[in-house]
Amino acid sequence: MRIHILLLLFAAALSACSSGSTASGDAGLSANDGEAADTGAAPPDGAASSGDAAAACMEVKLFKDTDSDGVGTDPSGASACLKPGDAPPAGQAAAQGDCKPDDSSVYPGRAEVCSDQLDDDCDGKDLPCPETRPGIVIPDWTCDESQPVPSSVLAHALVTEKVDKMQEAACFLFFEALPGEIYLAAKAYMKTGDCQNGFDANRRMAWLTVQDPDACKIIRLEDAGELRRKPQPMSSTCRKFLRLMDDSLSSDTTYVGKGAGEILRRLKEFPTLQIGCAEVNFGGAFQYKGESLGYGPVKINPNFQAMK
Repeated sequence: MRIHILLLLFAAALSACSSGSTASGDAGLSANDGEAADTGAAPPDGAASSGDAAAACMEVKLFKDTDSDGVGTDPSGASACLKPGDAPPAGQAAAQGDCKPDDSSVYPGRAEVCSDQLDDDCDGKDLPCPETRPGIVIPDWTCDESQPVPSSVLAHALVTEKVDKMQEAACFLFFEALPGEIYLAAKAYMKTGDCQNGFDANRRMAWLTVQDPDACKIIRLEDAGELRRKPQPMSSTCRKFLRLMDDSLSSDTTYVGKGAGEILRRLKEFPTLQIGCAEVNFGGAFQYKGESLGYGPVKINPNFQAMK
């Protein structure tokens, strides 16, 4: 009897040991499952593995971007791991090829502004404007804001500030004359608006400038008499050439660009229209002083209607 009881107890012990071994094995299998998740098994929805996070950024070589236009020049010697949509650190760019690193309105890929005597898109040349077409009708409006602004007028500027050499203020209209074609019209007369030391016809110009034109350096020319034959730097980082002015400001037109979008972008960057005289250096005693004749803010017409 005693032997039989001992045998039963021994069998129970074996059963308990076998059960514990199975539980231990299950626990080990769960741990192995966890290891499998760390080495390639798909994580739960919404979770990202460390491998995915590392793959989301890419090591990018950086270039010096002194004007913060998104395009740099020389390699900066630095790099950064950037994810899609990440911006490089301040003063750095992930692209290079900026031909004018001190002017944020000039960089590769920029839409070229025609005949501003500036290579806006860094392709090595300025885009000439098309000839003004005959039959252009200038809107019958003279910047009188008590009257409705014509829907064809994209923007206007009334030159009134510091007008010390003009008998009348000058009204300029940016308007759409033909579908997609924006022109500039002068709608007043400067009867005494002359540059110091004469030589008015080729020295007097209209520019788009930053908000404070007095902060801009005067454009300096080599020979104003050559302007119509030889391109000269009539634009700078804060002053963009619009057109030469004649001895008197007559109601004529100048083509300034294709499409309202690019013109509006330029007007946003340079929201003041200025009439001024370029400085001319002939060498020796023949040096003519540059000066501002007047300026006024460019105002956008919210009721502009593009032609179809």
